[in-house]
Amino acid sequence: MDAATCDWRSDIREVGGSSAIMSADQLHSCHLDGVDYIISNPPFTKSVLLPCIEHLSKLRPTWLLLPADMLHNKYMTPYMKKCELVLSVGRLCWFPDDQGKMVKGVDNFIWGLFVDYETKTTFHGRQG
Repeated sequence: MDAATCDWRSDIREVGGSSAIMSADQLHSCHLDGVDYIISNPPFTKSVLLPCIEHLSKLRPTWLLLPADMLHNKYMTPYMKKCELVLSVGRLCWFPDDQGKMVKGVDNFIWGLFVDYETKTTFHGRQG
């Protein structure tokens, strides 16, 4: 299997390195020559997330890190019809506490692969 490489990187703010500063809705095919997938940890706010899923999945197959419970909300129904694969991640550690120990979250997360066509969703549980 070939190793993955990052051919484009952007964020809504300066994050160092070679990142372009732009929002997801400003991303277009011309930015993605040679790119096979979009991978993102998007905002979870419905009013931002849903247009993001719609836009990015039309550009390239798009992996999004999302709270697992989000998949069960009624508003996700049309988007789940275009979710090809769900990989369970479990609970994530997001931020260190005052002593530098990582604080475990209370939400379970998944990686979801969204595509630009209707498909059946395959679910893969945690592997450890």
